Amino acid sequence: MGGINHQPCGAYLVQSTRLSRELSIARAYFEFANVALEDLILSELAEGYGNTKEITERLDLSIQALEKSSLLTVELGVKLDSNSFVDLPTLRQLNLEAIGSNFMDLGITNFEVWQEAVRIMDSGGFRAMLEKFRESISHLRQKTIQLHQEVNDLYAEVDAGEMNRVLEENRPGNIRPTFAALYTAWGRFNTLFLASSLISTEVWYAYCGYPSMIAKKISIRVA
Repeated sequence: MGGINHQPCGAYLVQSTRLSRELSIARAYFEFANVALEDLILSELAEGYGNTKEITERLDLSIQALEKSSLLTVELGVKLDSNSFVDLPTLRQLNLEAIGSNFMDLGITNFEVWQEAVRIMDSGGFRAMLEKFRESISHLRQKTIQLHQEVNDLYAEVDAGEMNRVLEENRPGNIRPTFAALYTAWGRFNTLFLASSLISTEVWYAYCGYPSMIAKKISIRVA
């Protein structure tokens, strides 16, 4: 969604918004795969049968969006290099810890993840964050491929109308742990991506002389 795109300045806004958009698509199709699984279970509970086609198709689309997202991180990195990108001086000047604390009070961010984002930006700026995104996207893709395979492996159980029993009775092939791991990975990544976006936005606002997103005045960080 537009609320989590990065580097809100003209030179990189197209690439950063496209990256955010593809990640939103990837997450949405993962959620729709879960909806398809729930539809399958409901069908079985109504003494009917279903299939895994809609689940795997939506997981395929999620994987494709993640692959596009990974390519966009590369494209954005190339754009940074071609423009000889240098992090804005306000990245080092703002009291990001204080900003994060205020955001947490407002329910805008998770402070633990905010601190992680600050550490990454402190150590290597936006390029380091972009590399972190690339690693996280690769992890999400691998986990989604694993889930896709596990769903495919349940074809016999689905044909017998027993997917619900596999899940409820923890039979061999139970996909709950993999689903849960992927949900957790997505939650962590989205929170980090949002924190990074908020940092980039505050840094840009301060550099341009625009007001902060929080009403309280935040002091410059002491070196």
